Amino acid sequence: MDTVSADIKKSRIKATAVIKEAALILKNNWQKLLGLYLFFLVPVLVISMLQQSFASGSKIVQTVVGAAAFVVTLCIGNWGVISLVIAIDKISAGFSATIKENISEARRHFFSYLAAMIIFAAFALVIVSVVVLAMPLHVNALTGGMNRLVLLLIDAVAVAVVFVALYFVIRCSLYGVCCVIENMGPIQALKRSHELVKKHINNVVGTFALFGIITIAAGAILSAAAFVIKNDKVLTVVGILYQAIMGLVLTPFWVAVMVVLYQKLREVAE
Repeated sequence: MDTVSADIKKSRIKATAVIKEAALILKNNWQKLLGLYLFFLVPVLVISMLQQSFASGSKIVQTVVGAAAFVVTLCIGNWGVISLVIAIDKISAGFSATIKENISEARRHFFSYLAAMIIFAAFALVIVSVVVLAMPLHVNALTGGMNRLVLLLIDAVAVAVVFVALYFVIRCSLYGVCCVIENMGPIQALKRSHELVKKHINNVVGTFALFGIITIAAGAILSAAAFVIKNDKVLTVVGILYQAIMGLVLTPFWVAVMVVLYQKLREVAE
């Protein structure tokens, strides 16, 4: 009886507990984690500001510069996230490493992580694409430009596609952590995430939802500032600073949430 109770207790993964543990990790190691991510955030901000200097150029120049900036910042950002995963995993295990050691170790996982991210993003893009394509069809139907039966069939197909995509996205959401901590290739990492998450969908979705609420609440502060600050230039500066600060805090916090969630799911699985 005691064994059964222990197993039931072990299998419970509460969203609030994951968030609290992640917040505690960030609180106790904020200098190391924020310092580590700041190493990557600064060049991203610099590149973003430099990109604005080409805003008055031709469309071709803007497109080329924008694409180059996107690729470079994406690579830098992912490298930073990988470094955070390594650092937080070591902190959770009671070990410590310098910023330089974490960054150096992150290089080994970069291409596998990037490949897994591209596969994962492709499925996420399916959801966005279906929603975007479905909206004008509904407008057309409402104005009498399409048979309702045809629209119903399209809706059924769209719902099925979104459901399949969501099935993949939720279950494979821990691909990055699996890729880094277990040193897996992209396909292996996606499969491993699916294996860990499949029996705990509600717990995982609940954790993501709770973090989303926290993010929205943080964003509401900037919205409130818009009503107080009437000067557009001042508001723009405040907005940039606020986004930079929140990015510096929320990204390490999100990575900590993902690592803690992964560790709890792995503990239950094993």
